[in-house]
Amino acid sequence: MTEQEQRKPPNPQLLSGPGLRRAAEQLLQQRLSAVPGDLESSLPEASQLMLHDLRVHQIELQLQNEELQRSQEELEASLEAFLDLYELAPIGYCTVDAGGVITKANLCAANFFGVARRDLVDHPLTHFIDRQDQDSYYLLSKKLLESDSPQSIELRMVEGAGPTLWVHLTATAKVDKPGQPLTMIVLTDVTERRRAQAALQTSLQEKTALLNEVHHRVKNNMQVIASLLRLEAHRSQESGTRSVLDEMQGRVRSMALLHELLYRDGSFASVDLGQYLRRLCTETLRTLQTKPGQIKLELELASVKVSMDQATPCGLLVNELISNSLKHAFPEGRKGLVKVELQPVEGKEQFQLRVSDDGIGLPADFEARRKSSLGLQLVADLAGQLGSSLEIGPGASFSLSIRPGLQALSALSA
Repeated sequence: MTEQEQRKPPNPQLLSGPGLRRAAEQLLQQRLSAVPGDLESSLPEASQLMLHDLRVHQIELQLQNEELQRSQEELEASLEAFLDLYELAPIGYCTVDAGGVITKANLCAANFFGVARRDLVDHPLTHFIDRQDQDSYYLLSKKLLESDSPQSIELRMVEGAGPTLWVHLTATAKVDKPGQPLTMIVLTDVTERRRAQAALQTSLQEKTALLNEVHHRVKNNMQVIASLLRLEAHRSQESGTRSVLDEMQGRVRSMALLHELLYRDGSFASVDLGQYLRRLCTETLRTLQTKPGQIKLELELASVKVSMDQATPCGLLVNELISNSLKHAFPEGRKGLVKVELQPVEGKEQFQLRVSDDGIGLPADFEARRKSSLGLQLVADLAGQLGSSLEIGPGASFSLSIRPGLQALSALSA
């Protein structure tokens, strides 16, 4: 057996207590067997036992020393690897004492602040935080002490004489061996993300302003068209022509009102259909009613969010039905009520839109008239555009069920 094999350390788990003793005994036997004629056999028995114990103890010490040396080498290698990882990590690390002074920092942290590490250590961390965010850091430190759980924040830091740097800061409370409180800080550069978010927000604001301007101009243009139609209606001597022009005014006005609501609310993803119909019904009745107070309007309108593709046909449909009621349901100055309802359908992802009146009811030849009436044909086309069909109930009741979010299925018939 070679000397290297004889000196090979045994399993570290055996190097304590009985295990260490057995390992030393085994190594001693190996060495004695390799040395013939050992003088130990010529000594008295008591001396032999003493010499044997001394040799075993010597080997025990040697094994322990070798194991300690190996552990020390492994510890130094681990420490070196940790220091390399700490120093060269792409994330900033620093330690702050109870007074807020930086006691330790890696190279990345120093690069974040654009200073040498000697100019970072032994300085307060707040010295490198932008003045606008120092209060935020103070609140984070206070919350960290109160909750004793890691806290995070995004704030601006001063990068030497360079530009402001946005970092994501995570703080963790710790107590060192002497019992002094420390704060472990982890810093991640989020400047590019914040710049991208700011650019995206700016772009969104520009697009919102553009859409606002588009809806505003569309509304104004429609109001101009409605005014022209009104002027032409006043100039015309034909009652039929005036009636057609008045109906066209109502349709244009209903679309202009929708663009006005979109412009005022600044929300283009959805429209509150209940709010829109309330304004539309009120203005339609005020415009078309010849004698104020003759016809009353009753509205039961829930707040339902729909797309613009749904709000437009709903507004045109309601405008047509109210106009039809005012024109035919109350002849010879008869008083009455027009009711418009918008309510969710229980148990279904739908809402029901209904327009009814308490006038003279539908004529006996209603179906025949329906085929020749432009307004009722338009109502049927609008219902189809909403993915529904018009249901005609007792008296003069028109209703349809609509699923919110349904996109327009077809264009209006020419």
